[in-house]
Amino acid sequence: MERQKWGSQRVRVTRACDRCKRRKIRCTGRYPCEICLRINLQCTFNAAYTRGRHPPPPQPVVPSRELDPLSRKATSFSSRDSNRVLDLATSSPDIDAVDLTPGITVAAEPPSRSPEPTQTDLQGHYVGPASGVSFLLGVQKRLHQSGIFSNASSIFTFGDTPLPYIDPTYCIIPAKDETTQLLQRYFDFTVPVDRFLHQPTVEELLREFYETSGAMKCKDEAPSSKALLFMVFALSQEHISPKLNDVTTNLSARYFLAADHLLSKERGAIRLISIQARLCQCLWLLSQSRINHCWSLFGTTARLALAIGLHLSRDANRADGLNYIDIECRRRTFWCAYSLDNYLSTALGRPRIFHDEDIDQELPSCLDDSEIYATHATPNASRSQSVMLAPVAYFKLGRILSMILRDMYSIRPPSSADRYALATKYSTSLKTWREQISAFLDTESANAALLIPIYRRQRNVLNLAYWHTMMLTHRPFLLRKFKELQSDGESNNNQNKGQTDENVWECLTAAMNIVSIVDGLAQAEQMFQAFWFTSYFAFSAIVVLYVYTIQQSTSSVDTYENYFTAATRCQNHLSNVAKEGSLAARYCLILADLRNQVLKQTEGLQREPHSLSEDLLNNSAATGADLFSGLNDQIQIPHQVSGTGDFEVVASGQFNPMIAAAFGGLEPFLYNDMLWS
Repeated sequence: MERQKWGSQRVRVTRACDRCKRRKIRCTGRYPCEICLRINLQCTFNAAYTRGRHPPPPQPVVPSRELDPLSRKATSFSSRDSNRVLDLATSSPDIDAVDLTPGITVAAEPPSRSPEPTQTDLQGHYVGPASGVSFLLGVQKRLHQSGIFSNASSIFTFGDTPLPYIDPTYCIIPAKDETTQLLQRYFDFTVPVDRFLHQPTVEELLREFYETSGAMKCKDEAPSSKALLFMVFALSQEHISPKLNDVTTNLSARYFLAADHLLSKERGAIRLISIQARLCQCLWLLSQSRINHCWSLFGTTARLALAIGLHLSRDANRADGLNYIDIECRRRTFWCAYSLDNYLSTALGRPRIFHDEDIDQELPSCLDDSEIYATHATPNASRSQSVMLAPVAYFKLGRILSMILRDMYSIRPPSSADRYALATKYSTSLKTWREQISAFLDTESANAALLIPIYRRQRNVLNLAYWHTMMLTHRPFLLRKFKELQSDGESNNNQNKGQTDENVWECLTAAMNIVSIVDGLAQAEQMFQAFWFTSYFAFSAIVVLYVYTIQQSTSSVDTYENYFTAATRCQNHLSNVAKEGSLAARYCLILADLRNQVLKQTEGLQREPHSLSEDLLNNSAATGADLFSGLNDQIQIPHQVSGTGDFEVVASGQFNPMIAAAFGGLEPFLYNDMLWS
């Protein structure tokens, strides 16, 4: 019996259009095919044909009554429109289920299923929900869900909160009384150790600024001179009060943008005052939590300094046109840039610009600005202490820090024996450095309160820098402790174990001293939002204390309770000064999740030690999406910036990958671009 035919005579299709071929669906083989006509897409036959001679696709014979005007216009689509619709159809799995033509229905194709992308770290290791670093992925997801992050920021400021738009060409000269107070605030409080400006010279520039109504006498140096003044105003404005309002912040940004506009108009040779103005810009950007912008600008500033030889020694007796003020300012400016280079490298995990083998510049003299003249320098025998004592000590500490970064945190990590020897060497150097100024740093709290503000700030900054450097020296041994705990049945070297315990104790002592200093600043209401220096050191110390708490989670509560309490209290102080988008806010966001991981690892702390108040814990744990929903940054899985070598964590437990990540570089985790999506 003859089979009943359905529809028209069956036609063998020798070639399908590109879209039907890609989706493996039935095609009429005509140009354009029926499916492409129905959904108004451009029909193409560009795919390779491997079955012999290319048959030309026949034109369809379609009655005009079956197609509406929209379908008849399908062949006249512009290439741009058709490609746009094609992209939309390809990206949406449900596009075929939509009836785009009246009276015609198209059977929906089942969407193609593909496995979810696997999340991995930079070493290619799988990161699942049971991984210790999974909480970092949660932080990253929360930042994306805030809806504020934008890829529109410049590659030089990526991750920084945007500056407010202010027309730099419109600038009203502020009142002289106001700028005089800002200038005095700058030298009395704002820069405790970064003192590279000569106060009488800057005061003379301010007088000239008002006498000439901003025109300045030297036309060649006018842009950089005015830019330097505006940056002094901008930095001082950030240190008027611990918590600033929007008006004050915008005024500070207006000074910065005005200075930036002036520096863009510089012409001719590179001048010292231009480098000083840009260095002030770097410090201001750090106070504003724009660390990526600072790092980019500092690269230019540092190379300008190298171009005019600030890293080289100069003698005032040589016939090079330099007087005593120029010599001292060159020394101060270089060593301030050198120290800033160290801390940017430490915080961001990136290589330094200045290298010790290329430097022969002398340290500045311990002379106050009033004692330095163009033709000579006259020390004042009646003064008890120079304000330059702390900056010079800070520069000496920076040289020790530079060697620690080079030897202990290089891309080629030292062996175990070398690491023990280096830790002993640099620990001794740091203690010797402290003994030289112990009378100033170890002043009792009651006596320290009698110091003038600049000396109090210098004392706090030097102590923080010292304990942070000591912590960096001994921090790798906290990981070594995990390796020793793992080797239960193996014979351990008792001498190495004793050395490890001693180094861990030094690291914990340094972290607790940092926390103590932050406590004192918070109680005195001296935790300024612009103190990026303090926030970074506090963050580093809290991470150490939390990691040690996890390490001792199997011991009695008394072993780690004090460290956990101190870390939680310091975290609370940090959250109190954290404003939206600041570095402190990013630190607290990480620490909040890190603390939750601590609680999961320690059964004793799940019941909360009695020494911790419930309010304190709630405040610390509340540093979540509500407080930091405005973070304008994205976070990446951290990469290892300082190899741990044989100190790699091998202890059991799912939290160990997080610990390795924390010590391998929690710092770049906060600032760098995302390396995976």
